[in-house]
Amino acid sequence: MGRKKKRCCVNHYPTHCYFSPNKHFKEENTITIDEIEAMRLVDYLEMSQIEAAEKLCVSRGSVQRLIYSGRKKLIDSIINGKGIIIDQIFDDEITKRKENRIMNLAFIMNQEKIGGHFGHAKNFKIIQIDDNFEIISEMDFIPTVSGGKAKSQWLYESNVNVLFATSVGEGAIKTLNAFQIKVIDGNDKNVSECIQSLKDNNYSLLEGHKHEGNHVCDCSN
Repeated sequence: MGRKKKRCCVNHYPTHCYFSPNKHFKEENTITIDEIEAMRLVDYLEMSQIEAAEKLCVSRGSVQRLIYSGRKKLIDSIINGKGIIIDQIFDDEITKRKENRIMNLAFIMNQEKIGGHFGHAKNFKIIQIDDNFEIISEMDFIPTVSGGKAKSQWLYESNVNVLFATSVGEGAIKTLNAFQIKVIDGNDKNVSECIQSLKDNNYSLLEGHKHEGNHVCDCSN
């Protein structure tokens, strides 16, 4: 059995966690918060690797590996036009939410039913529920951003844990999952039925659809 990976001591969390070269890229690199922190200390703050190791509470060898892997992903993204996801930056926030036992649910709305086409959707509802699945607050939103990636960022910044929808592109689901947002199938349901399905633990995760041929859609962007 291998040794359990030691968690780095991270003192700085990025305010932005998704970067894209353009609207039409197809590949992404995921850079961990440990890699970001190692590069911040060594490359940005110009610390020695020994100093960075002390800050991160790991060995110098671990710092070297983090810097090497993080830089390789950054260069690959720059040279080959790939997106960048900064993963694992949500651990503290997720723990805080669990301790408070509060969940924020987002719904794509199509009149009284759940809607789809995440990238194009204009009407969202965000509901906060307690650990008994009782509604604490409810608000309707029209996002000021468009495209799946920008909306994923918006939902994360709105502290959303779960998104109910009828259709979301593969790329957007990947981004939402990186933001620790679960995407649940809301087909043929209204808001109350969605909350009940979550309470009963009787729901299905939504599978992202692929875009083929001449189909034009930004729900995966």
